[in-house]
Amino acid sequence: MKNKNSKSLMAIGIAAISIGAISCSETPAPFIGAWEGTNPIDMTAKMPGAKSALETISIDFINNQQSTEGEITLYSDFDIICPVLVKGMVPADSCNVSFSANAIVKGTWNHDVDDHDDLLINYDYSTIEVKIDNSSIKNVPAIELTQSQTDSLSTIFKLEIETTFRNNLTRLSTMEDIKVSKDGKTMSLEVKGPKYDLRFKRLEM
Repeated sequence: MKNKNSKSLMAIGIAAISIGAISCSETPAPFIGAWEGTNPIDMTAKMPGAKSALETISIDFINNQQSTEGEITLYSDFDIICPVLVKGMVPADSCNVSFSANAIVKGTWNHDVDDHDDLLINYDYSTIEVKIDNSSIKNVPAIELTQSQTDSLSTIFKLEIETTFRNNLTRLSTMEDIKVSKDGKTMSLEVKGPKYDLRFKRLEM
């Protein structure tokens, strides 16, 4: 989500009150369920050429009968502004394009035997899907894009976002210090490479 007409894109809360650590004895584990991210990660520094790059992560944890492991689906929503070269636009180097994208991957989770508050995630990279919202592709400042320009940019962006998403899964393969609020409505966890705290709100069924 590269051709001659584009510059390379880039390799891309709610405060929890009364939060408690996860207990080994809790069945099912309090983090089981669907969670929506509340604090976007600023990915701009990891995406050369980006003017702005934000990623919001949401997670769905599913338990097994023994509450020892289960399936996971991880979603990422991207909001990007980047410079591109678009044929017919002058001056081309002043063209900034904004767009939205989402990515999804499935996998499995299990507890870290050394620390039950940590989860180890094994992602199935063959399940990765990336979608670009073509209607979100806008020029900044507003200059009308043709359908062919939008289609071309969408192809470029999809490849770039998939690369960024795959690279970021490495740091998301270990989720540390998972804490769920006593009312079960908010969750926080930590990822590293670099260290970052993610916060979520529970999605009601």
